[in-house]
Amino acid sequence: MKKLIFIRHPETEENLLDIQQLHHTANFTERGRNQLKAMKEYLNNYKIDFCFSSDSPRCVKTAEEIIGNIDGRKVLVTPLLRDKSNGLFDGLKNSEIDWTDINKQPFETRKAPGGDSLKDVKERLLAFMAKIYALPEDSTILIISHNLPLRVLIGYLMSYDLEKTISEIRINNCTFSIGELNNGKFNMAILNQDVSK
Repeated sequence: MKKLIFIRHPETEENLLDIQQLHHTANFTERGRNQLKAMKEYLNNYKIDFCFSSDSPRCVKTAEEIIGNIDGRKVLVTPLLRDKSNGLFDGLKNSEIDWTDINKQPFETRKAPGGDSLKDVKERLLAFMAKIYALPEDSTILIISHNLPLRVLIGYLMSYDLEKTISEIRINNCTFSIGELNNGKFNMAILNQDVSK
């Protein structure tokens, strides 16, 4: 049985300002730094065999802080866990964006100009899961990514379609979620637990 631990990066200045984040941002707020410290302490209770991170600096920074160089383990960085790009809207406040025309597109394939769709994100995550399925059965795997990819990944594992995933799953900054993958069957044990309180 594989244990999958899902962590979203800590709160950033862009989260606080409701900005569509650019790929390269990693500006943690004071609250975000405290969230990360609490998560690092909380994860000391787990023996992590593998750690995968989005290639975004905010996730890599999170992973390196949590894992460090314990027992020579390394963070495995992958663009497959990258956040959904909103193309021309990246870097803008949500209040500055007119989503009207985009929201008229089919749910799974709608995207901003130059951006990704939910279907694009899911396809990347299915390729990522092929790596997870190939790992030893008794592994504990830490996955550090962003709000939307983590929701889509967890929804996929729970056999949700994308609409149900987006409407029902929430992942706040630097929260703890864990599930068990056993012979292709997934059981979500904890979802979106705040360990910083």
